[in-house]
Formats: sequence, C-alpha cells, structure tokens
Amino acid sequence: TTTTTTTTTTPTTTATPTTKKQGEGTVITKPIHLLENYSLTPIPKFGRNVNVPRTSLSYRRLPTGEEELRWAFPIASKFLTTDLLLKMVNAVFLEKKIVFISSSPRVLSAFGILLPLLIRPYECQAVVLPLLPKFLHGTFLVPVPYIFGVTELPDSEILEEMTDVIFFDIDHGESSGSPETPLLPQISGLKKKLRPLVGTLRKQCSKSEETKRGGSSEIASTIRAFRTLFLGYFREILSNDSIMRHCIRNVTESSAVSVFLKESFIVSCQAKERPFFEQWMGTQIFSNYLDMTLLTLDVFASKHTHRKSKSDAGVPKQG
Repeated sequence: TTTTTTTTTTPTTTATPTTKKQGEGTVITKPIHLLENYSLTPIPKFGRNVNVPRTSLSYRRLPTGEEELRWAFPIASKFLTTDLLLKMVNAVFLEKKIVFISSSPRVLSAFGILLPLLIRPYECQAVVLPLLPKFLHGTFLVPVPYIFGVTELPDSEILEEMTDVIFFDIDHGESSGSPETPLLPQISGLKKKLRPLVGTLRKQCSKSEETKRGGSSEIASTIRAFRTLFLGYFREILSNDSIMRHCIRNVTESSAVSVFLKESFIVSCQAKERPFFEQWMGTQIFSNYLDMTLLTLDVFASKHTHRKSKSDAGVPKQG
C-alpha cells in the first residue's frame, strides 16, 4: 500500500506568484529567490526586530547574552547551589584563576558561558576556554586570570605549581585551591534573594522536557529574574552617584575630565567590605568599567556646560 501526501502552499498577498517587478521590486516565485531575499536581510542588533522584505515574516533577536544564558542555565542548574554560585561569581569578579572540573564537556561549556555573562554590566577580562585540551595543560601556569574547563586534572608536576588557582569540582559541588577571597559586599542580602531563584530554576528544569534547549517560558522568565537581580546588585555596589561623590572634576568650556579617588571611596566603605574593594579596584574589570562610566558622565557634563554657556551668552547684561 502506497500512501501519497500532498502539501498545498497558499501564496500570501506579500508574495504574488509573478516575476514582474511590482512596486518594491521583483516578487519571490522560486525557493532560490526566497533564499536570496533572506540573504539580503540585515542581521538585527541584539534586542531588535527585523522584517523580511516583501513577506509577513518578522523576527526578534534576543538581548545580548540571553540566548546563551537560556542554553547554559538549565544545564548548570542541576549542579548549582546558592553558596557555590556566589563563590563562582566572587572569583570571576576578582579575576581569579578558575578551573572547572567535570566529566561532561557539555556541563563545562555551560559554566564557561554562564559565569562571564552573570557579572554584567561588567565585562569579564579573563581568558575563557570552557574545554581546555590535555596537550594545553601547560597553559595553567600563565600569569593572567582565566576560566578553564577540564575533564581531568593536569599532571602532578603542573598541579603543584597551581597554588593561586581556585578549583570547582562541578560533579561533586565542591571548591578548593586558592586561599579564601574577600566576600562580595552585602552578600547576605544577595544570598537571601538568590536562594529562592536557584530552587525555582532547579525545579523547573527537572520537570521541563525542554531542559536541553531552555525553551520553557517559565525557565526563560526565571533566567531573566537572575539577570535582573545581579544587574541591580552590581550597579548598587558601585553606582554612578557613589562614583561622582569620590571624584574631582576639571570642567572647561570645551570638556570635562574626572579623576576617581580610590582611597576616598574605600575609606567610606564599611570595614568588613574594604578588603573586597581593595582587591577589586586592582582588577581590569573595575578599571574598564570605571573608565567607560567616567567618560559617559564627562561627556554629559561637557554638553551641559556648553549649553549653559550658550544660554548665558544670550542673556543681556543688567545695568
């Protein structure tokens, strides 16, 4: 018995079956023309929409990092606890040398992608290699911060020299290695908010059939909550207002230049938080973020000063 399946395609009003030019251009009639049409469509920026010309198709590109988080978070959730996650974030934030160990390359890839994205709006400055091949294990001794993933530990000769490395055994939920690092400021409040999110994500991922792809809308919503929580926290510990309170600024008619006074800022912190800020302010993460923030604030101040000067120049003098 032979079964024949017939598929009927109904042409839409946006793709009339003709090769003549009508209005905007040649209307699509063959599959190859459709592919050519797609190839001419520009790739949208993160978080923006794109419409395919002469069709009713519209797509939205996810915001920066969200697609990667939707893939990585559900995989990592099986191994995450609140304390372990905070230790990882703390180590990345202070630009420590980090080695993830797991028998699963997929899990290593997930953690290698996840951690740098969680510290936004700060940019991770470490070398990130989620899967470091064995023949490159000598790279463990480089004098720069890194995030490496391995399925097995290096030889004992190399391991003995890795005295400043933090190891995270993902499969067993353990950390070891480098001496204790200063804790993130206000960590108790962050932990209190983070714990229910970690529990919720683990439950959602254990039930979802789409865990491998992170396609569940509930999972996506929880991941956004993670991003919102960390984003708010990191902006709070170094807000624009707190930066400007410890700056001196030279303003002229054409420009404004600010200098951040690190010592002044550290003295203003609580005593238990000072060790963290002292270490953090020596990192490239902090320097890059501070430079970009001061540049933005100085440009705004320059424009404001320029407008005020023009306004004052137009006011007739009294007397």
